[in-house]
Amino acid sequence: MTLTEVAKKYIGNTEKPNNSGWFDAEFERRMKEVGWLTGQAWCSYFAELCFKEAYPDKYKKVQNLFDASAVKTFSKFKSGVSQSLKFQLKILLLSGNIILRSSRMAGPCSHMY
Repeated sequence: MTLTEVAKKYIGNTEKPNNSGWFDAEFERRMKEVGWLTGQAWCSYFAELCFKEAYPDKYKKVQNLFDASAVKTFSKFKSGVSQSLKFQLKILLLSGNIILRSSRMAGPCSHMY
């Protein structure tokens, strides 16, 4: 499965108020497996979940690069702190990419999808 295919299978899941979870208990269980906790922002965890399901073999090598914070996730992937891995970060949007964006023009990324 590609990242896009994994993400599409979750379309329609409804979030409970205040980052308190989802009405789909199975989806919530999967989010908790990648580290999401009630009350936390979930965008970074969702990107991690999609990566984990799309690329299980690769995920094992990079799972410690993911973080609850999109900013920290970006920094970890940029520096490749895990096993001296280096990732090329491009300003090129393609279908199936994980995207990090900032709500500020020059600031660090603050959202992931």
